[in-house]
Amino acid sequence: MSFVMNSLSTDKTKDSHKESESVYRFLVENSLAGFYIIQDGLFRFVNKKFCQLSGYDFGEIINRMSPADLVNPIEHRNVSEILEKCLCKGDDNSEHTFKVVRKDGQITTLQMTVKLFVYNGKPAVSGTIIDISKEADLEFQLLQSQKMEAIGNLASGIAHDFNNIITVLIGYCDMLQMKIDQTDISRRYVDQILSASQKAACLTQKLLTFSRQQPISLRPLNINSIINEAEKLLERLITEDIRLIADLSTEDIIIMGDPTQIDQILFNLASNAKDAMLSGGDLRISTRTAELGREFILAHGFGKTGKYAVLEVQDTGTGINSNIIDKIYNPFFTTKELGKGTGLGLSTVYGIVKQHKGYITVCSKPDEGTTFHIYFPIVKSMTHEVPVSELSSVKYGRETILVAEDDDNVRYFIIEILNRFGYKAIGAKDGEDAICKFSEHEDISLIIMDSVMPRKNGREVCECVKQINPGIKILFMSGYSADILADKGILEYEVDYIEKPLSYDELIIKIRNMIDN
Repeated sequence: MSFVMNSLSTDKTKDSHKESESVYRFLVENSLAGFYIIQDGLFRFVNKKFCQLSGYDFGEIINRMSPADLVNPIEHRNVSEILEKCLCKGDDNSEHTFKVVRKDGQITTLQMTVKLFVYNGKPAVSGTIIDISKEADLEFQLLQSQKMEAIGNLASGIAHDFNNIITVLIGYCDMLQMKIDQTDISRRYVDQILSASQKAACLTQKLLTFSRQQPISLRPLNINSIINEAEKLLERLITEDIRLIADLSTEDIIIMGDPTQIDQILFNLASNAKDAMLSGGDLRISTRTAELGREFILAHGFGKTGKYAVLEVQDTGTGINSNIIDKIYNPFFTTKELGKGTGLGLSTVYGIVKQHKGYITVCSKPDEGTTFHIYFPIVKSMTHEVPVSELSSVKYGRETILVAEDDDNVRYFIIEILNRFGYKAIGAKDGEDAICKFSEHEDISLIIMDSVMPRKNGREVCECVKQINPGIKILFMSGYSADILADKGILEYEVDYIEKPLSYDELIIKIRNMIDN
């Protein structure tokens, strides 16, 4: 009887062990995390999820592959050290992150736990792996975004200082031109300095545009004129073995656009085309009009019927693989080598197109080139813009003007210009000084004020002097980007504003118009 009871007890124990083993096996095999056992440098067991994450079959891994066969080659030594510490020093229960090369060549980021373990009577390492590629990508994008913000702040500060320097260069060149006869050879030298200074001013504006998120300013534009003006810069951007072809519509095509942002679309697409044509080729930029109907909306899943301007940028480069074409507008997505691209070019283009209430499509095949079609809504007419020099002749005056500017060279230049045209100019080196000078002189008719100054910025000075004289006229000026001015509260309400670098005729005309009106 005792033997029978013991036998039944043993059978129950065996059944219990089998049931437990079955439960554990079920949990391991159906786990959302990959599970592994490493012994003597080789994988002795992996579950289904591990196979899915690595891309290898069970039979390809077990007793054949080591961790070094999966991780990025630069991390081989790191993996070996972790396993050695766990086995020899008992350093376990730790977490590590690795770049893993799947069987299909795709690189994923895995987080691995490591724990000391006894398997078949011998020391082994066991643990889990989970895919954290999305989290790693988000972290990378956040870091990139923070870097871009830092670069933007740096660029904005550099541009502000550079704009002050250019203001002085252009200003004094203008004054020399007024004195030097057209036949004097010195006039040609001054013209060259002025031309170089104006190019530097243009580059500074592009620096601000490319590095900062600036509000766009839409106005009627002839898109053909924008392309014609950008053509010389585009030729410098591409290499000599690439032929730039402009195939523009014979009719004027008017859109509501920001010229600087349209330039950025052209530069970014041309830069991408250049990288796709390492052996040379053709870059064709063309314009036409098109009527978008229901067929377009059904084909692309977006759009609004109507008449559009079509900007087409076509290259004869390597093309885009079909498996990544849906990702090309994603921020930070790039197929270029590490350090050779930010992955922001096409995402920036996409953002600008959307800000202009437009659409963008792409057609590409490997080794057959790429064509981008950009659709901008057409407007019916364009207001003719008359150059400032034609609006009014430069007039003299006798009023008293306060010049509040913390850069000594810019302040001296503006004062000298004002004196030359008959005005009485008073200088102030910062915000507090401007308020003090204004309270001391009752005959001040207008204040020319830098928007960002030490010891009270332009907005704060404006609020103070308006309390003394609510009717005082103020002309703001700045070399900072629009977003910096918005942070300072300058753009919260409409103000008279002039952008640095400024020329003497633009300044004098603006002053005279403000005083007279």
